[in-house]
Amino acid sequence: MADVVGDPQGPEFLARDVRRITEWSTARGPPGSGTVEPLLGDLRSEAGIGL
Repeated sequence: MADVVGDPQGPEFLARDVRRITEWSTARGPPGSGTVEPLLGDLRSEAGIGL
């Protein structure tokens, strides 16, 4: 587990993990479930980090 706010690489770790989750859901989930940016944007907003 990484501290996405306190760790200088936290935003990169978050983006990597969201990409992996969406890749998995694209392969196994319903159509349209592999969209990275909306989820990543929401998580960044909740964490108070921007890129």
